[in-house]
Amino acid sequence: MEEIKSQLPSSIEMQIVNDRSLVLRDRINLLMKNLWLGLGLVFLTLALFLRIDLSFWIMMGIPISFAGALIAMPSLDTTINMISLFAFILVLGIVVDDAIVVGENIFAHQEMGKTNINAAVDGAIEIGPPVLITILTTIAAFIPIYFIPGVTGNIFANIPNVLIVVLLFSLIEAMLILPGHLSHLNRVISFFLAPLGKILEKPRNFFGSGLVWISQKPFRKILGKCIAYRYAVFAFGIFFILLCVGLVSGGHLRFTFFPKIDRDRITINARMPFGTPVTVSREIESKMLRSAEKLLQEYETEVGFPVYQGIYSNVGRKGGHNTSVRIYLKPLEERGFASVEFSRKWRKMIGEIPGIEALNVRARRSMGSIYDIDLQLSHPDPQILLRIVEQLKEDFAEYPGVSNIEDSTEDGKSEVQLSLSPAGSTLGLSSQDLTQQVRASFQGVSVSKFLRGSDEVNIKLRLPFDERRYQRDLEDLVILAPGGERLPLRQVAELKYGQSYSSIRRVDSRRIISVRALVDSGISNTGQVKRSLEEELLPQLIAKYPQLQYTFEGSHRAQTNTMAGIRQGGIVALVLIFSLLALQFRSYLQPFIIMSAIPFGFVGAILGHLILGYNLSIISVLGLVALTGIVVNDSLILVDFINRARYRGDAIIQAVLESGVRRFRPIVLTTLTTFFGLLPMLFEQSLQARFLIPMAISLAFGVLFSTFVILILTPVLYVILEDFKGIFGRKTEKMAVKEKLV
Repeated sequence: MEEIKSQLPSSIEMQIVNDRSLVLRDRINLLMKNLWLGLGLVFLTLALFLRIDLSFWIMMGIPISFAGALIAMPSLDTTINMISLFAFILVLGIVVDDAIVVGENIFAHQEMGKTNINAAVDGAIEIGPPVLITILTTIAAFIPIYFIPGVTGNIFANIPNVLIVVLLFSLIEAMLILPGHLSHLNRVISFFLAPLGKILEKPRNFFGSGLVWISQKPFRKILGKCIAYRYAVFAFGIFFILLCVGLVSGGHLRFTFFPKIDRDRITINARMPFGTPVTVSREIESKMLRSAEKLLQEYETEVGFPVYQGIYSNVGRKGGHNTSVRIYLKPLEERGFASVEFSRKWRKMIGEIPGIEALNVRARRSMGSIYDIDLQLSHPDPQILLRIVEQLKEDFAEYPGVSNIEDSTEDGKSEVQLSLSPAGSTLGLSSQDLTQQVRASFQGVSVSKFLRGSDEVNIKLRLPFDERRYQRDLEDLVILAPGGERLPLRQVAELKYGQSYSSIRRVDSRRIISVRALVDSGISNTGQVKRSLEEELLPQLIAKYPQLQYTFEGSHRAQTNTMAGIRQGGIVALVLIFSLLALQFRSYLQPFIIMSAIPFGFVGAILGHLILGYNLSIISVLGLVALTGIVVNDSLILVDFINRARYRGDAIIQAVLESGVRRFRPIVLTTLTTFFGLLPMLFEQSLQARFLIPMAISLAFGVLFSTFVILILTPVLYVILEDFKGIFGRKTEKMAVKEKLV
């Protein structure tokens, strides 16, 4: 720019109005900050409950796994971008789960008095098979993201690309590298960790012994009572599921396909009728600029400093009838008010503009379609279709929260349609004669050609400019009839004046017009507006115009395709998870106990959205999909321990109780590391991360709530399953006795 500036006249200034590199840098800095914060919280959580050296080696699984993912990313066609960096944050707390399980199990064997090498080998071998299955089930849970079609699928495919590789490397690290580190003491590491170990010694003794006390005393009693009253506990769990279903279906928690994020740039686009003089467009531009400057001055007076970085406007970028004005506000943290609030005041201050076709305000960013509602209408009669569109727009404007209503028609230039009158037909004129004479008079007719050098010159004959300049010149044009009569055009033809279209859209040979609008998620949501249109307004129009057809396009079509892909992928993921669990336990019933944690994870995710004040969105749904594999991991290992206890000969109640107490510490630790790894992201206020936060909410609160389910409901369901086995077993035994007697 400096080089170009030196070559320009002093009257021309250059300024950058849109620098995407700043946005990218902010996003990377933001996500790296959250990554380091999460890493610190994970390590602190481990250090407060486990030995400092054990915590260090468990945490070392994170950079090792991340390094493996970074090496593999180029071959997966995945770059360092906002989504892939977010995937590293998502997996931050998950990646140490298997290391915690292995490390805690080795630590438990060390507490039994075994040597370090024997404890490492025995602990790793004992926990190895279920850990392998937990990694595979977590990977299976992210497979549905690959089923999302279109641009949305391409964007979010970065998440499983990163997560799957990180999890595979974490499995290698937890099963092969971690036991090696824990089998002997590294004096160098111990030397550096000793000061921190002394600082954390008292808190660790307090938290560590406190966790053991909770598992041995209160939790043992609570679990025993829950097993005794297992059917009441199960009914209470079902109540929670039904409560959350009611919250969503009743509209208390709204669903928005793509969350709209407040942005620092506000744009108003004005569209006038085609052919509007540039001078008129400039007057409208001036009106929008004056109102913007006045409003900015009011905000500056209120907060005490300028709240914007600049204003950019243009006329005629898409034709002289289009005008656009952009205001670049300072970041939200500096200005202290939402851009959507500013845009509403600006729109109100502009007021009504006579003769304008559309005035669109953009103050929020969405990854989906530009329009929330895109209703495509068709009718055999174009005139009736236009009447339907105008009526629909008028009725649609009364919906709360609906704004920027417009249709896809764009008027072109004025036109005159000619048709032969009865008088012209009587004179023997045909439509072809009429149009040929009009065309020749105004566009000319070729009368001769000659060569000028190597070029061919075409000579055309047509009326002088002064005789074809005005509309009356067309009406007074003399037409020659076959019989030699000369009459003005208006006497031999009917002239119909109207407006042409700059474009005509057709789908499957049907002429269509789209009615589009935005929906303010703070007042209503797209789903409610769509249902209202389908149940009220559109049936009324169809009753009046039976040949009317409609389809919802834009954001709705993207939502339909995305949800269909997730459903298809979700079925595949559930089948894979069930198959892996059935393979591990050699049972078709126990996998249902483990997978029962999934709906309760959904309950936690929904409650998390309510607590933090977020609507559900497609990002939340992706978090719920990923949650399916994560919540079954602790439940899987708990059931595995119960089975081992029963194999050793323990009674059912005793096996369930002791296994629950034994798995209390690792289950709580894996939950806390996952939650705290995502905690910085949950409370991030930056605009760059707002649309990703719902996925973090789904994972963090889903895992947190499902922990209580795993610790209580999984043992309860295990005993209930044994009750049913006992009932059917006794029935089978009675039938065998009867057969023997017969």
